[in-house]
Amino acid sequence: MKFIWTENGKVLTKTVYNADFVQWAKSHGGRWDPHNKVWGFDISKLLEVSWALYKYYSIVDTSIIDCVTIEYSAEKFEVYKTNHQTVIAVGGQIMAYRPRRDGPVVLSRSEIISGEFPPSGGSRYNPRVEANGVILRSSIPRLIYEKLSEEDKKEVKLI
Repeated sequence: MKFIWTENGKVLTKTVYNADFVQWAKSHGGRWDPHNKVWGFDISKLLEVSWALYKYYSIVDTSIIDCVTIEYSAEKFEVYKTNHQTVIAVGGQIMAYRPRRDGPVVLSRSEIISGEFPPSGGSRYNPRVEANGVILRSSIPRLIYEKLSEEDKKEVKLI
């Protein structure tokens, strides 16, 4: 499925509903096309729209946004989120999370290089990603990588 493309001098996007993206789209000159169920933007907004898709949906169009590939121990990037959920996050970008205690870990722009996540983790209200021994390979925008702290950069290997 294409999430972003250009056509007739417009940038078009087709995604699931996200109230924050709708607000962003309206404030950046986006026009909703109810017939085709797409948002349309002036072609000059291509990069901005690409970043918005990344921000609100974790969708990365690598033909537009320069990305790098990194490998790292997921355990080093466990983060406890305020919604009582433990996730794996690099540079503020969620790379892995478990939506339900007994559900599988969901990866975002990542793949497991070695190890495995337990089949369940945490409690019903506090699902947890336990990353002991898991090595992930992820794709992140170069700008996010460049903004990592020196400490975090020491924990990742640029591929």
